[in-house]
Amino acid sequence: QGIVVSASGNQILVKKDTIEYNASSFKTNETDMLEELLKKLPGVEIDSDGKITQNGKEITKIMIDGKVFFMDDPQLASKNLPAKIIDKVRVVERKSDEARFTGIDDGEEETVIDLSVQKGMMNGVFGNAMAGGGHDLPSKAGAVNDWRWQGAFMGGRFTETSQISVIANANNTNNRGFNDLSGSMMSSMMGGGGGMGGGSTWTNIQGSYTQGKADGTGPTLTVSTTGSAYSSSSAKAIKAICAVVLYGGTTEVSTKTSGAEGLESKSGVTIAGGMHYFKCYDDCINSAGKIIFDGGVTVCYGYGNDSVDSNAGTAGAVTIGNGAVFAYSTKGAPEEGIDCDNNSYIQITGTGIGISAGAAQGGGSSSSTISNAKQGYAFYTSTVSYQPNRYYTLADANGNNLVTYSVEVSCSSSLSLFTATGMVKGSKYNVKYSTTAPTDATTAWHGLYLGSSHVGTTSVISTLSAK
Repeated sequence: QGIVVSASGNQILVKKDTIEYNASSFKTNETDMLEELLKKLPGVEIDSDGKITQNGKEITKIMIDGKVFFMDDPQLASKNLPAKIIDKVRVVERKSDEARFTGIDDGEEETVIDLSVQKGMMNGVFGNAMAGGGHDLPSKAGAVNDWRWQGAFMGGRFTETSQISVIANANNTNNRGFNDLSGSMMSSMMGGGGGMGGGSTWTNIQGSYTQGKADGTGPTLTVSTTGSAYSSSSAKAIKAICAVVLYGGTTEVSTKTSGAEGLESKSGVTIAGGMHYFKCYDDCINSAGKIIFDGGVTVCYGYGNDSVDSNAGTAGAVTIGNGAVFAYSTKGAPEEGIDCDNNSYIQITGTGIGISAGAAQGGGSSSSTISNAKQGYAFYTSTVSYQPNRYYTLADANGNNLVTYSVEVSCSSSLSLFTATGMVKGSKYNVKYSTTAPTDATTAWHGLYLGSSHVGTTSVISTLSAK
């Protein structure tokens, strides 16, 4: 039984390691976001940077009915969830994710917020959209200086079994939320609301889809799906009938259920620039056509299926051009880091970076040959046991760093592909790790470190012979 701390409408209840606030006891306006509600709760503070604390302890996650909202980013939730849909706010102290996963107490704890949604609002759609622009007052007649602009969209759908949300934000004002500029709710929560083709695929595109500009700039797109399918479809993050081209911007995608690909295209996927991260239970990137990495930096972590999967069934099914891709699957046999049915279908057309780790399938062997590769490459088929908090460096015989990479969780790989800028056919390479992260990388992105002089100290693969 809870102890009533404030008897006025049961505003607050303390239940062992949980403090529960009754949202209806704290007045908010119709258009307020969750952040405004949290500011009114006793013991909760939000600083100028948006960091949320409760009695001095930082909030590390915001959840809805026990499911993490927007990839462990409390500020995205606080700035974009409408306050009016909230029934209860629970602040919970609990063991760390690792301790709860392994059952071994590591002595670490975290403080999270778990929200419950008002009755009748769990099956519905909500969204927030805004756009604006302007400039400073002219410093002299006829002068217009310092244009500032912003365009943003946030939408979500919740059911009893799934939560599907997306944020797209492009601006030059250093603003990452929607509550700092004027905007209004596009549609309020409503029972049985529709609007998401397939019921549980957030982005369902049937024309053409491009993101960003050729110079690598572009919007930030964050998509997170949880739970099972709403109808006959799976809880995919992005589904496109058309070809998808990512020229720039930042993409972060997370899915958690079977059949929930991160990005699925029926035509083909080309990544030409930008920074992209996929952490998906099902394929991170899946296409019936070709998947081409010709620019930017892409990290794919699949934990229930392949990481990158092309069903094109032809040469160039997966093409590594001038981009950088690190694709690994922790599922085990037969799921691969890169799956294109036969490794001879892989093409290397540029001087980019490609690292894969996973099980062996689809004709993969150390003798697999990539025809007309523009730079050296190697397949490795002995088992490599990758571990988190280790930083693996692919280096030449003189110890020069080609690329450093690190996995989030343990990954046993029986088929690995290595290709990197500077690899030369007939030369020897090796992989070593250290427990110290690179500090001089020109680019560091979700475990991929480029442009570093980092050197490994413990041998993992003593000799790779480049073809």
